[in-house]
Amino acid sequence: MSGIYLGLGGNLGAVGATFAAALHAFEADGLFRVQQCSRLWCSPAWGFEGPDFLDAVVAIETDQSPRAVLEALLAYELRCGRVRQEGMGSRPIDLDLLAWG
Repeated sequence: MSGIYLGLGGNLGAVGATFAAALHAFEADGLFRVQQCSRLWCSPAWGFEGPDFLDAVVAIETDQSPRAVLEALLAYELRCGRVRQEGMGSRPIDLDLLAWG
């Protein structure tokens, strides 16, 4: 099992509920197991005009490869309506691998 830190962010919709649903879905699919969650914090949009972001960091464990986890995170962002664009912009969810191992 590898220990990973995952960053979560978003500023559109019910962000806290989106985070909870994402973590539940990943656990239910067997992608990873949540070990610990930070509190949610608010940060202003940076580099563009938009609503403030909610952010969190989650410690997870997985036996999956880094590529498999990354692909699952990106696919989940798309299902939630995340549109990647050049530059910064508002989004319902942003899932980042912060540290692995």
